[in-house]
Amino acid sequence: MFLLFLLGTACLFCPCWAKFQDSVKGKSMYHYSRLSCMTFCEDINFMNFKRRTEIICCQHSNYCNLPEGL
Repeated sequence: MFLLFLLGTACLFCPCWAKFQDSVKGKSMYHYSRLSCMTFCEDINFMNFKRRTEIICCQHSNYCNLPEGL
């Protein structure tokens, strides 16, 4: 009986753990690039009729975080 209890608990816990691991690992939607980088900027939004571009630069490096797919 105790073995069935442990088996049932494991079956309930494992799917939840897998979802937690997927959310922690996640895929980054940003990549680093030197293109169009500005110095000491925090958040600049460029609006276009077709798309929105966000450029977020780090204050301690020359790299920008550009959203994927641009």
